[in-house]
Amino acid sequence: IWDARSGAELQNYSMPGGLKSMQYSGDGKMLMNVSDEGTVVLIDMVSYKERARQVIADTNVSAGALAIDGKKMILVSRNGMISLWDLAQQTLPGGLIQNRFLMMFEILDEDQEGRPSPMTCVAISPNVKKVFTGTSGGLMKVFDLSMTEGLTVLHVLPGHESVVTFVNFTTDGYKCASACLDCSLKIWDVARGGKAINTFTDKHEIRGCYFSPDNTFICAAMDSGAVELFDIATGQRVMTFGLHSGRVNCVMFSPNGKFIISGGMDGLVKVWAIQD
Repeated sequence: IWDARSGAELQNYSMPGGLKSMQYSGDGKMLMNVSDEGTVVLIDMVSYKERARQVIADTNVSAGALAIDGKKMILVSRNGMISLWDLAQQTLPGGLIQNRFLMMFEILDEDQEGRPSPMTCVAISPNVKKVFTGTSGGLMKVFDLSMTEGLTVLHVLPGHESVVTFVNFTTDGYKCASACLDCSLKIWDVARGGKAINTFTDKHEIRGCYFSPDNTFICAAMDSGAVELFDIATGQRVMTFGLHSGRVNCVMFSPNGKFIISGGMDGLVKVWAIQD
């Protein structure tokens, strides 16, 4: 964990098997980390102490998402399982959270040739009512998340031809985006039938994407080592930031929308200022 103002390292944590994905809660008070071996660690960003550690045995966890209020967590696995966890439970001695498993669903997707298509990424809408998943075969689904009735498919979005690397909701939850190794980035209108609004294409594979807080722009992590900024309404490329010396694996906006943070295969984390 780094101080964005000074660049100083604040804390260091070890994850078994390497870090696969991470996400802040909407209030910035909780950080979720998912390892290659299926270990999920929650860190309190006020005290920098570990609040929970959950080992998900025999599920091959591929990605996780944290609700904006930090009270729920959803995990997807390569064997087609989606699990939902309640984090707003009793706090144990030492500040650890008692996680409560809520429900598990089996979602077995196939690619266009009928082969198993494991889930690779997941996002939860800001109102915690929808879940967006992507698969290795390019298929995406939007689910209605109901605590009593389970997980219901709202939209099936067969818009990609390769591995979906990242999915993301706008802050109002009306749109979502998907980045893919087929060199495309798509914007979907989940409030109006899940139709594609815009498609951004490149000659390089796209590893990640993230909406700006005002839902005007979206940034993309490119295999070329660049970070691209697109205007959602016009579909135009607005700016190119770069370069990392290797591919960019992940990218996101700062909460105030003034900076873009990128992490690359060159081992560097870079912060880019967005000009008005």
